[in-house]
Amino acid sequence: MRDGNIILTGGSGFGKTTFLLKILSPFRNDCGGYVTQRLIKSGRTQGFCIKPFAEALTFEIEYAPGIAGIFLKKSDDGWERNDDVFLTMSLSSLSNIEDKKLIVMDEIGGFELIYPEFRRRIREITEGDIPWVAVLKGRENLEAMCRELALPPEYKSIREEFEKWLTESFGSSLVCL
Repeated sequence: MRDGNIILTGGSGFGKTTFLLKILSPFRNDCGGYVTQRLIKSGRTQGFCIKPFAEALTFEIEYAPGIAGIFLKKSDDGWERNDDVFLTMSLSSLSNIEDKKLIVMDEIGGFELIYPEFRRRIREITEGDIPWVAVLKGRENLEAMCRELALPPEYKSIREEFEKWLTESFGSSLVCL
């Protein structure tokens, strides 16, 4: 484990991912990990997709059916999760990273924490020797997310334990935007 890791947190739309993309863009090929991108249609959020960090150029992209990596999308009945897409894409983006100089995890702290395999991979990375930067989902949206995504009751305690472990276990800087 190495000191100097960074955790960005803050409310939705504060610019956490945009900040990472702008700062790290020149080093794109040296970074592993993933980014979540907001899908916009007519100025409104329609969903989110996940991409390997090296492929993500902007935080927001125009929504179109068939975009690869959509794991959360708005429907007439509310939000629809595709957990398999998120898990497959995030775990794939977090594999074969041994030669990378920095690992980007954008974002963590959402519904994916209900999956032990995701939490296990995050733990392996954060306890490893490669520096990392993570975007931790802000607390401001947790109640709405739990309600709208029908998360199981144990999610809140998993999330609290995860945040405490992440912020207290490393020589990390927590940056609130």
